Amino acid sequence: MTNIKEDDIKFLDTIDLICQFTDKLELAVNKPSYEFLDRRMDFLDEEVEELREGILDKDDLEIIDGAADVAFIAITQIYLGYRNLGVDHPTALVKTRATLILVGRANLTKNIPTKPGDKITKPEGWKSPNGKIKEFIHACIHKNQLKLF
Repeated sequence: MTNIKEDDIKFLDTIDLICQFTDKLELAVNKPSYEFLDRRMDFLDEEVEELREGILDKDDLEIIDGAADVAFIAITQIYLGYRNLGVDHPTALVKTRATLILVGRANLTKNIPTKPGDKITKPEGWKSPNGKIKEFIHACIHKNQLKLF
């Protein structure tokens, strides 16, 4: 097996690059499964701990690198969740991107904190993106087309 060279990497955006990592490297030897998703949680736990240590040590490099690693693994978990439902790489990529957009849009409708350090809260009547995400999952299972937005 040969390694992918940097010059061979072509991508449209950051999400595409992150999902290609899993498609080209992880799924080359692993099958999407709940067991594999669970195994990857060990990787996530390790990166969260490194991020926490960076914060405690006030190490800016470790904070930024650690947060990027946590985000990387979290995004590939979304992608693998869709691949685990039996969809191909392009479909899982589109649904990963759409899921992140839905969650981002929903989160932007939350309340502004009243004090520094306060948790951001949901306003009365806040709408979760879970209904639309369930539609994405249902479409994967039933192999039908779905309007994303």
